[in-house]
Amino acid sequence: MKENQVMDNSNGKKFMKKLYDLLDDGATIESYALGRWGFLKKSIDGKGINVYKLTPSGKVSKKGQGWTSFANGDKVALIKLDDNKYKVSNVIPGITENTTSKFSDYLSSEVTEAEPTSIEDFISTMEADFKKHFPNGYFGVKYSTNLTDSIGGTFGMIGNIKDNTGGYHENDKMKHGFVMFPLDAEKTIWSFKVSGGAKVYINPAEGSFNAMDSIKTKMGNNSKITLAKANVKMAKFFKKLSGIMKDNKDNIFGVDKINKKYLTFK
Repeated sequence: MKENQVMDNSNGKKFMKKLYDLLDDGATIESYALGRWGFLKKSIDGKGINVYKLTPSGKVSKKGQGWTSFANGDKVALIKLDDNKYKVSNVIPGITENTTSKFSDYLSSEVTEAEPTSIEDFISTMEADFKKHFPNGYFGVKYSTNLTDSIGGTFGMIGNIKDNTGGYHENDKMKHGFVMFPLDAEKTIWSFKVSGGAKVYINPAEGSFNAMDSIKTKMGNNSKITLAKANVKMAKFFKKLSGIMKDNKDNIFGVDKINKKYLTFK
């Protein structure tokens, strides 16, 4: 099976024949019930990926149609729909562990990892991932060629700067920032460094003399990372950050002065 092989979907019979051929060359599941559909669906939702398998009996099944788990001997392919053409996103490797989490992690970090077509595409993908969890938040990441190439900026929970204390994004209780620099001339490898903090500010504990306390969100630095992996990294981080905000929504520092629309975390 060739990665990124295009399959025209306009002719149903030809498509199915090609699909049989692809699956026949696909990865063979080596462990019974490697991943149940619920876990698989959670990993690929919204990413336009369809999952097909060829069972030992020779039947092709699409995701979720009459099957809820993988069986020993199933051959599986992941195929992405793009402009009425199916594209093989990747081939599932021979995973032998009988776990759902390993397979789910593989889908999240590898299968969905398509290299952005441009730096602008990279930033827009990151912004879309951010807005999934913080629909009213602020996202100010930009590409700069001033002195040297870099990607960086900040994001926070309050989208309208006028709604921040004093009208400054720096007063956002969820303000995070990062900066990236290319490490090669082709701009394929970048460094990623947290800049401007990675904390959520909450009310101090009872009896504390601090004006406020904080929760470190551990966004993390990377000495070498591709844009695709950075997109995956940040998509996962935004999801984690949303969970932190949900758990502490009523304890955010100054929450009584924050417009309720900014307390929507998904």
